[in-house]
Amino acid sequence: MNDTQVFLNHVAELDKLIAERDAATAQVAAAYRPLLQRLETSDLAESRSREVIEQACMNPDVPFAIARFLREDWQRVLRQIWLEHGDKSPEWRENTLVIDNLLWSIRPKVELDERKQLASVLPRMLQTLSLGMQRIALPEAGRAEFLDTCFVLQTAAMRGATAPAPAASESPETPATPQAASVVPVSSELRIGTQLLRISTLPARG
Repeated sequence: MNDTQVFLNHVAELDKLIAERDAATAQVAAAYRPLLQRLETSDLAESRSREVIEQACMNPDVPFAIARFLREDWQRVLRQIWLEHGDKSPEWRENTLVIDNLLWSIRPKVELDERKQLASVLPRMLQTLSLGMQRIALPEAGRAEFLDTCFVLQTAAMRGATAPAPAASESPETPATPQAASVVPVSSELRIGTQLLRISTLPARG
């Protein structure tokens, strides 16, 4: 066998090894692709639900207790609905519209027509809120606390009064300065069968 033939044989063996390696790499990548797609979908749901909530809380007149409920609890409801039904679904529209109704319901109602409208809106609104809290398995104590807050604020609104200021214990804490705040990586994991994808990211600073 001449040198040229020996060289060609080695080239063929190398090509075979490269092809086998590429096939193995493609197989591993294919296994992780569903995980990456689920992670992307989860990020979109988180972003979209947070956007809706923050837009609703932009008004400084929103009581702290209501804003806290929206950020800590109702965002979880919207995120789950986005994942299950998407943001074009009737479920998404109903559970985002209820935010507007909630904020409207606690504003002072001076006119008789507004009070009548509030009385007609409340049953459906409270039903939607209750179903959402059930969806995320919010503890009974948390549900009762929120509904009690709504009752106080809506009663004041029916009387044409301004919503009472939050108690001192409910006042939001003063945020730490960016220099003093510690940055803790946020980890997330997604698993399909025996495949595990673990991702650590640093939270964005406001």
